[in-house]
Amino acid sequence: MAGRKRETLGEQITNPLRIGYEARNTAVDRLIEAGYINQELGDKLEGKMTTIVATEKLKDWFIDNGWSDDKIDKATTSYIIVRKSNTTGQGKKHLDFKDTKYSLWLKDKMKEYNELLSNQKIEVVIDGKTYPYEDFHLVRPFIKHNIQELEELENKDFIFGGRIYGPWARPSSEVRKTITINGEETIELDRDASHLNTMYQVITGSPYQGGDDAYRVFIGRTEIPRFIVKKYAAFMQGSKPGYLSTSKSVTNDFKKKAEKKDAKQKDIDNYELFEEWKKDFRPSQIIDAYLAKHPKISKYYRRGKAWGDFISCWESDIVFEILVDLTDREIPALSIYDSVIVQKKHQDYVESIINTKPYVDRKDLLRYLT
Repeated sequence: MAGRKRETLGEQITNPLRIGYEARNTAVDRLIEAGYINQELGDKLEGKMTTIVATEKLKDWFIDNGWSDDKIDKATTSYIIVRKSNTTGQGKKHLDFKDTKYSLWLKDKMKEYNELLSNQKIEVVIDGKTYPYEDFHLVRPFIKHNIQELEELENKDFIFGGRIYGPWARPSSEVRKTITINGEETIELDRDASHLNTMYQVITGSPYQGGDDAYRVFIGRTEIPRFIVKKYAAFMQGSKPGYLSTSKSVTNDFKKKAEKKDAKQKDIDNYELFEEWKKDFRPSQIIDAYLAKHPKISKYYRRGKAWGDFISCWESDIVFEILVDLTDREIPALSIYDSVIVQKKHQDYVESIINTKPYVDRKDLLRYLT
């Protein structure tokens, strides 16, 4: 559930009844008081969203009163959301947009993807109890940045962000291992060095071809710990020019994960090692060494938040091409950022495409890369 703070719940496309946040909050509170729903509050520090689950009392109410999906003769659904960038200071405000050939194609493919998953029995085990994933509706949420030189582009509303957030992305990786599809065990398969390989796929037409680990970087003869290199690479994607923005973001992220409630031992150890390592090597040395290893894509780093969201959209576009391929083959796949969960019987095929599925320039953007 979206946060309770004072923000719009959408415009005409996503909120045609113009429901306000105060009315939504009041309804939620009354349903909790009456025992119709259970609410588990989110935690921003842990990246956890507020979750609402129907109780048996609510399910019985629908049955007793004859409410069911087949009785609904009109429904408004949207498979695309466009929201303002947080940098505008107006929160996650949803915007209307004009459909294009691309957005119409995307809506059709998102509808097919939703229909395929809705026809599967998807379950997860949490604290020894099995819960179904049902009645979900997946969308691609894009971000609107006000960049004047892009305003003339036909697909200007669909070039930033775009990552699908399914309910199965919220539990920990350990809990996700319990997910079954139609009673069958699943496996989560990741894209190798996803954001980095995405940049190579878009810029050069193929993944990194260096013949070694893309995150293996040296300063002189000293090899930088891989997890540190990877962290710098990730934050350079949307940081400001220079070294300070990236350096502060990396340090803050290591510290936040190590000091949060119920921090993992691995995150604590990584932060301690990072602090020790910083005594001998400056952030600028790590950044320069990494960029020197990747000259073909180096100029696309450290160009600001909007550019970072632009690159994120390249990645989400490639992941979506994978989902379209699997949907066409009637293989249900649950998207988790840069990975997918599938039944183990489909592992070989998914592994054959997950790192090689090409970027398709459906929005006519490549000619604008400079």
